[in-house]
Amino acid sequence: MLQKLSALFTDPKTKNVKMMIPFIKEGIIFDMGCVGGIEKCKVHKLLVEKFKNSKVVGVDISKHECVDYVFDLNNKFPKNWKADTIIAAEVIEHLFQPYQFIEECYKILRPGGRFIITTPNMLGIHYLFGKDMTGIKNRDYIGHIFAWDLQMMKDLMQNVGFKVIHASNENIYYTRNLLFRILGTLIPKIRPKLFLVGKKV
Repeated sequence: MLQKLSALFTDPKTKNVKMMIPFIKEGIIFDMGCVGGIEKCKVHKLLVEKFKNSKVVGVDISKHECVDYVFDLNNKFPKNWKADTIIAAEVIEHLFQPYQFIEECYKILRPGGRFIITTPNMLGIHYLFGKDMTGIKNRDYIGHIFAWDLQMMKDLMQNVGFKVIHASNENIYYTRNLLFRILGTLIPKIRPKLFLVGKKV
């Protein structure tokens, strides 16, 4: 229990990458929506540092130092894109065509490739109290169009053709709300983040 509680204080972005690492297939790694939020490109830089023998490709709608392709993920992907792993961290909830996005990810993955996705949990306790994912600020999800619970997202991925090899609710982001962190530890279903991994078979 003490180990679980201490893990709650890990930096969210760093913990994001740490939980992805065992599932990442080296080769060509696409980081979709790589610029991210306030901490620009942090996840992308951690991926580049960790996977030095892989090519980490940054895709985002806006220009930035970590962006290789400026591209709107609402559109169908270029036919010449190929990947061994695709990471979509806090991206799909911003898209108008989430099902199409997952389909396009499936198409460009090589056989055995991995699709790693994180997105807010619509059953998270922060939703109930009208807070954002820190558990402190009032909710202001500008740009969030859709939300899912774990089973809904699992069904979405399986309908496209993925074999879901991991699906969990993660207790990340309640960094400054002790009550939310404790409740999330005790009740997995109300944790703020969904974390799923699909394999192309």
